[in-house]
Amino acid sequence: MEKSEIIKELNDKHRENIPNSKTLITKWVKDLWEEMVYKIIQEVKYYTDFRKWNDPYWEHDFWSLKIGWNQIYWKIDYYDTDYNFWSEDASNAKITWRLLTIMNSNEY
Repeated sequence: MEKSEIIKELNDKHRENIPNSKTLITKWVKDLWEEMVYKIIQEVKYYTDFRKWNDPYWEHDFWSLKIGWNQIYWKIDYYDTDYNFWSEDASNAKITWRLLTIMNSNEY
């Protein structure tokens, strides 16, 4: 299996496991009304419409979605197991911890 395929699968599992996966929701998003935050989280968890033009590395690590008036970005970053540095190999789950960030587009 290619590294990008492994990364994609690990990223999909990470997203699907919200709220049990390491996830950061910015204050701007968190301050929206509860139903909107819930809808955003559901959209991130279950998003599947990845295409080559919107996911060029085929790793399912970033996307933008519009909910109401809000343009939301979510992205997954890869860290070492202490969250101090970038991971040397995002396809290796033993040395990589993922952090999913959900933010308003103006926070990027």
